[in-house]
Amino acid sequence: MNRPGFQDGLTGRSHYNWLIHCFNALEDMQVKPFFMLVGQPDLANASATWKETNGMQVVGRFFTRTYWFRGLLPEDIGIVLECFDERASDDEPRVSARLMPQVLGTDWHMGRWEPQFREALQSLITLHNIGPGLRVPMQMLRSALLLLLIRTISQKLDPRRICSAMVLEALKDTGFTSSLVYYVDTSAMALEQ
Repeated sequence: MNRPGFQDGLTGRSHYNWLIHCFNALEDMQVKPFFMLVGQPDLANASATWKETNGMQVVGRFFTRTYWFRGLLPEDIGIVLECFDERASDDEPRVSARLMPQVLGTDWHMGRWEPQFREALQSLITLHNIGPGLRVPMQMLRSALLLLLIRTISQKLDPRRICSAMVLEALKDTGFTSSLVYYVDTSAMALEQ
């Protein structure tokens, strides 16, 4: 990257040094700091990289535990879609009804797109022969939902007519299909066998 502060490559050495400085300054003030670093799946080897370059101080402070957040299970997508469509207050319509007047006064909400999302995911599982355990990262789900909403609103489509092929297209447009390998829960696959 050519942005200021990112000249030292993927490890971000200067950034970790700055975090160590902040950590030490806080401890000097009798504050016990807690740092939680969040990164993309491709940063999984950061700890090993630091160990190879004798960066044990960084490993000891920032890489004592690593948790993988693989994304949403397909059966949880409906709940998340419903949450995106909550009312701001009881006297206001749902987000979907404000955006798509054709559903105003009906019981339709974005959670009703869950079957289409699950079918689209199942088609990806079948197409790529990846077995069970495919998860959807929240960022990709949110992006796919926004794409569906934009297309539905701009083309004046009835949201009740959205099909799994349209959801699949939205998922592809988010780049999800090019990163599937990161979001397959191999422990779920092992349970199937």
